[in-house]
Parts: sequence; C-alpha cells; structure tokens
Amino acid sequence: MLTAHNLSKAYGLSPILENITFSINAGDRVGLIGPNGSGKSTLMRLLTGQERPDRGSMTLNPPNLRIGYLAQGFLPDEDQTLGDLLHQTVGDPDELEAELGELALSLAEQPDREDLHLAYDAVLEKLNRADYGRIQPLLATFQLDHLNPDLPVRSLSGGQKTCLALVLILLDEPQLLLLDEPTNHLDIGMLEWLEAWLRGFNGGVLIVSHDRAFLDQTTTRILDLNPHTHTIRDYPGNYTDYLRQYLAEQEKHLSTWKDQQYEIRRMKQDIQRTFEQASSVERTTTPRQPNVRRLAKKVANKAKSREKKLDRYLESDDRVEKPLRSWQMKLDLDEAPHLGKDVLFWKIWLSATLGTRRCSRKSTCKPKRASASY
Repeated sequence: MLTAHNLSKAYGLSPILENITFSINAGDRVGLIGPNGSGKSTLMRLLTGQERPDRGSMTLNPPNLRIGYLAQGFLPDEDQTLGDLLHQTVGDPDELEAELGELALSLAEQPDREDLHLAYDAVLEKLNRADYGRIQPLLATFQLDHLNPDLPVRSLSGGQKTCLALVLILLDEPQLLLLDEPTNHLDIGMLEWLEAWLRGFNGGVLIVSHDRAFLDQTTTRILDLNPHTHTIRDYPGNYTDYLRQYLAEQEKHLSTWKDQQYEIRRMKQDIQRTFEQASSVERTTTPRQPNVRRLAKKVANKAKSREKKLDRYLESDDRVEKPLRSWQMKLDLDEAPHLGKDVLFWKIWLSATLGTRRCSRKSTCKPKRASASY
C-alpha cells in the first residue's frame, strides 16, 4: 500500500531523517515510536505530501489510495458548523451524481486521460459511501451526538475537536490510516472502541503514540526512530515485544563494548610495558654491548608497530561505540505548598509505582495513562 524508500529530510544543517525505508501493507498495524524531536511528525507530513523530502521517494499502491490522516492540533475551517462539516465529508448524493456525469462526458471526449479515470473512480467510490446513517453512531461513540449541528466548530473544546477529527476520518472510509497521537483526550470507553476497530480494520495503519497500552493492544510491528543516527529500525510484534528485543540488543551491545574496552586496556598496557622494557635496556647497556642495544631497538619497534595497529583499530568501523542510555522517567506532580522532604519522597514513590498501572477497564476510575518516553 505504501512504500518509503531512502527518505531524508533536514532543516538547515540539522538532519532529521536519514535514508528511511519501510513499507506498510494491508492488515499491517505499525507503531512509530521515538523521543520527542526525533522526526515522527515530520515523517508523517512527508508521507501525506505536506512536505517534500530532500532525497528519496514514496509510492502508493494504488495511486488513488484513500489516506486518512489525524494530525496533532486538528484545525478545520472554524467558520463551518458541525453539521456542514459532517455532510461535506460524507458528500451530497445529488452533487456527487452531477459531478460523476460531468466526468463521464469528459472521459468520452478524452478516454486516454489517466487523471480523469482516477477522478471518476474517486467520485464513484464517494457516492457509494454517501450514507448519512453512518454519522450518528460514530458521533455517539465519541460523545458528540448531543451537540447541536448548527454549532460552529470554533466552539468545540480541544478534546471534542480531536474526536471530531477521528469521526471525519472514519466517515471517509480510508484504506490507509496515519494517526498522530490518536489517544489524546479520549476516555477509556473511546479507547476501547478505537482499539477494537483498529484490530478489525483491513487496511494499513501507522500510529504515533506514547501510550504503551494502546500500542500493545493495536500494533503488529514497531518502527523505532533513532534521534542520534536519524535512522529507523523495524521490529516485529507489539510494543512489549519491541521492548524485549531492544533491551536484549542494548545488553549485548554493552557487553561487547565492555569486552572491547578490556582488550584496548590490555593492548595499551602491553605496549607501555614493551616500551619501558626497551628503554630500560638502552639505559643499562654500553656501546660495548651492540647486540643487546639492537635487541632493545627491535623491541621498541615492535611496540611502535603494535601502537599503530591499535590506532588503526580505534579509527576503524569495527570499533563498537558505547551504547547511549535513552531511557528516562517523567513525573508530572501538581504544584503544592512545601510540606517537607518526606512527603515529597512518598509522593514521587507513589507516582512511580501507581502511575504506570493501567486502570481496570471495568472500574469506575479513569486516570490518565502513563506516558512513555523512549
């Protein structure tokens, strides 16, 4: 459905993405993760055509693939009413039939024009989907059914705008979904509905989210953006599967680096010891002992050869860099009057212990989900 090949993007002298290559097929539910600033939203904008890559290409199959894109900070035409926006998305059957007739006439006159064929197919598909009966159930799912259709979009809250954006995307029946932080402002019931819907979706999905539980429930692959190399790694499975593989790789990398550091220290000590041996022999011999002095010089040359070999190794690609620690924990503590260090300690401990536990779906509590920092 979608193939990205060697996508690269930089802003000024700062690279964001380097040779990003991956594909999404029908049935794939892919999670895109990485720390803030690693380029996740930039990659989304490249895939939707809002920005152009410096290098690389992207291919859609078929070319007229319907893409639903949920961006952060949904900004519709705020002068429109809620009802107008919904009906515009679904489409008016009479207007669509008229447009279809005009395109049919144009095709009869210019049958070889590929763009007219694509436009005709797109309008025909939209006409087949123009069912106003689909609107109300979706509005009810996202708790928007109580709103007056004549309400201006600007009157909606940030959470209601996010829910409305999801409704508009689902009404368009996309074949490929690109979702940038879809869990923002959704309560437990909405999240459960969206998770179930995504699991049954036949198209492809690319999801940017810091909600580990949501990624575990929905994804079958994880794309990990590295903020240091600006490259991407593809891991099979959900977020928990990715984390297990990633930590195993980090542990192996760290072990290899420690072994390498031990070997480098051993070689340096051996070189230093050989130099000292040669220097000691030269200091304690006289010109009447030429054979011994020649041997000392030979030992010194051997130490220099080993030193050059070590320098070449340190500059080669075989050397393993020390793994970077990218894990952090973020705690969001409300402002409170000073109550002493002991109270602050227990508050931090409770937040760290309870903050990462997902509330039971059947319980009455609805806490915010833990935010993952990659």
